[in-house]
Amino acid sequence: MLRLSVVCCLVALAVGAALRLVSERAAIIRTGRRVAELEAARRSLLENNHKLEAECARLKRPAHLIERVKALGIELVPPEEWLEARAGVRRRR
Repeated sequence: MLRLSVVCCLVALAVGAALRLVSERAAIIRTGRRVAELEAARRSLLENNHKLEAECARLKRPAHLIERVKALGIELVPPEEWLEARAGVRRRR
């Protein structure tokens, strides 16, 4: 009877250890998949960031700004003129 109990305990320990190994392996696989998903998301975000940086650079170019000013019908004056006009307004106060 004692021998049977010892054998049962050993079998139970072996089964428990095997289940633990299977559980750990499954956790490793899940973690690996999650890492792959996060890396793909990171690559996508980096690509989107590069596109946005290029768009910002394009929008800041003087040629683009001049084009937008013309499209909006805004008439620009040289800085000297508006500085003189502004100085005149200050003198009148």
